[in-house]
Amino acid sequence: MILHLLVLVPATPSFGQMQVGGISIAADNSEFDNENNTLTLIGNVQLIYNGYYLSSDKAVLNRESKEVVAESRVVLQTIDTYIEADKAEFNLDTQRGVFYKGFIQSGKVIFEGDIIKKIADKKYEATNASYTACNTCPPAWSFSGSLIKAELGGYADISLPVLKVANIPIFILPKILVPLKSERQSGVLVPSMKFGGSNGITIINRYFWAISRSEDLTLSAYKYETRGWKAHGHYRYILNENSQGDLKGAYLYDQAFKNCVQDCKNVNPDDVLEQKVDRGFVGYSHYYLLPHNIVQRAAVYWISDLRYIRDFSDELDGLHGRSAIENRLSVTKNSEMQHLSGELAFYTNLLKENAFAGNEESVHRLPDIKYSLIERRVGNSNLLFRMDIDYTNFNRNNFSYDDICSDDSGLNLPCADLVADDDPNAIRTRFNSQRDGKFDPGIDLIRTGQRLDISPQISYPIPIGNVLNIMPSIKFRETQYRFNSLSDDVSQTAARRYVETNVSMRTLLSQLYGDVNNPNANSYKHEIEPEILFSQRPWVRRPEHIFFGDYNSQPYSRSTEKLSDVDLFGNDNNLYGLNKVQFDYEDRLFNKKLLTFKLTNNFIRKIWQEGTPSYRSIVNFAILQSYDFDQLERDNPKPWSNVDLLFRVNLDNLVIYSTASYYPYANATNNSTRIRLITEDSSFLETAYTQTFTVDDDNTYRFAERSETITGSAGFNFKYLILKGTLNYNSVSRELQSWKYESIIKPPGECWNLEFSQWGTIGTEKPEYEINFNFDFSGKTI
Repeated sequence: MILHLLVLVPATPSFGQMQVGGISIAADNSEFDNENNTLTLIGNVQLIYNGYYLSSDKAVLNRESKEVVAESRVVLQTIDTYIEADKAEFNLDTQRGVFYKGFIQSGKVIFEGDIIKKIADKKYEATNASYTACNTCPPAWSFSGSLIKAELGGYADISLPVLKVANIPIFILPKILVPLKSERQSGVLVPSMKFGGSNGITIINRYFWAISRSEDLTLSAYKYETRGWKAHGHYRYILNENSQGDLKGAYLYDQAFKNCVQDCKNVNPDDVLEQKVDRGFVGYSHYYLLPHNIVQRAAVYWISDLRYIRDFSDELDGLHGRSAIENRLSVTKNSEMQHLSGELAFYTNLLKENAFAGNEESVHRLPDIKYSLIERRVGNSNLLFRMDIDYTNFNRNNFSYDDICSDDSGLNLPCADLVADDDPNAIRTRFNSQRDGKFDPGIDLIRTGQRLDISPQISYPIPIGNVLNIMPSIKFRETQYRFNSLSDDVSQTAARRYVETNVSMRTLLSQLYGDVNNPNANSYKHEIEPEILFSQRPWVRRPEHIFFGDYNSQPYSRSTEKLSDVDLFGNDNNLYGLNKVQFDYEDRLFNKKLLTFKLTNNFIRKIWQEGTPSYRSIVNFAILQSYDFDQLERDNPKPWSNVDLLFRVNLDNLVIYSTASYYPYANATNNSTRIRLITEDSSFLETAYTQTFTVDDDNTYRFAERSETITGSAGFNFKYLILKGTLNYNSVSRELQSWKYESIIKPPGECWNLEFSQWGTIGTEKPEYEINFNFDFSGKTI
């Protein structure tokens, strides 16, 4: 006789209602079969056991083996896996089973099949199945196959896979292995292609090796239509959250190399015949945060030739367009009151016509050591003290000086490659390509030596109520020089000293706008800060040494100008320009007796976000000009400096950044303005305008020689499409300098995209374009 025990329970399940062998059970109805040791559950069935949650319309549970046969709307769920099926045979103890007409989802990875077997903890086999990482319907892409063997967090081995895009078959393969990891994983990346330019058609295949959680390596094989094969590698590592580095390099046996650095069209064709040469680069950088707040940085590069950066500009972190490569190794130690740093800086000159030219004339800083004592109180007084110390050794590989020659026969300094006096390309003064091996004082330029710069300063703040702040200060600066042995007629040492006094007066006017009585309300603050600064050097000791230029007659406003050809070519009265070529602009010592006026306007917005105040400077305007009393003692005084302006707007949907510098005696203005409109979906419109004049010492300029560029760019974000474009127009030559546009197609699901870009530059052979097809097999956002 078979005994049936019927237990009725309420329609609303309660997980604590029944416990069978450690399994929490709830159902509308349940029936025990003691003969078969089973429990039949009907209606709103729910089982919880060992981290598994199972629900269905009907289930039969074997109480001894914990085998469950569930039917109709079956759901099996864990913390990282979700399964639905029409029917399931699953063992809650062994966690193995079979699912019929169902799918499995882990993250965004989805399997669907007629029969799915769970054969291990995270391993499954599915027949007549499909796989995708897109949770759209239909999926943006999927692979279907006769058999899929998958390990969640590992790989899926698919037999006879058919790639489908929006359920449309594209191609079939005999077998494919795809990753199912949400973290980084090793594997072959989708190939990309580039077209046009001097490289022709380029096909790029990459392999990504996830060595560990903290390091990876990408190996790439480039096939150029014109140049042949190139190997490229990029290794990255992370030591901790504050320390990381990367090493990259490439090699190719270039079959179409042209030995010219600038535009090859402007070089004699006989000099640019295609050659077959070994080419490549190595670049390494790191940032280490060491104990005791010590930071160690490195950024070093080696290139086989000077044209490599131009031919492969996307490989070297934006070095294309620079005049030199800066290789740096540094150690920095900062505290609240002190700064100490040491740096080695090695430079590679890129401004040469011959791509294989040497680097003998580059001057390096080996080392550069800086120490700063941050401003601090002296004892318990209001007196403030600070000090800066800087030591630099300027070094080069060969001669410690530059041998100067001239194409001007009247100077009697013939060059080895002398050009005719009537040659329009002749320049007055330049470096001799063949040294005579002898340093000529007063003619040749000293380029190497050591410099020690010490600058202590004391100041005393004087507040006058809450209205005015007065800050007098006095600074002494001494600079010691030691030059390498050049000639018995030239001293190997020199010293420069001066005292500088400063008095600044400033006040701050402000006004709040908004509900000022409510501290939790949004508000705005307008600040106006006028400032007057008087600065002079009452005592100066200039060294009588051929190394230094003549700064007595020059306005102080030129003290920070960059080194230019004017400092070498000179004029009829000077072999060089007044500034002369020295180590850097720190060697310039100008007379100083300045009264500087500065006015700053600032609008600050305070808004509350999730109970926390957020502050932003939304409008900033500053204007500055100086009056040079020292110029009043000159024959043709021009005491007013440039008028410098800054205007900045930083709103949610509008960004403006504009700078201008007006030359009052030349009636010329250098200015740069950028305006950007931004929408809520990050679409934008941007325009930029830049105009620059070269103003000579006599405050004249040549309008036709100005630089003037207009840039326009736009970007539009649609639901499944991103469009971007940029144009650079030279309004002096009235021609387009460069252009680029790109489009990114992103179908629903964020699991693959298609990128297309095209760009061109004046002077290049033809436009270039690139196509990239990016899959994300793990379902992560691309």
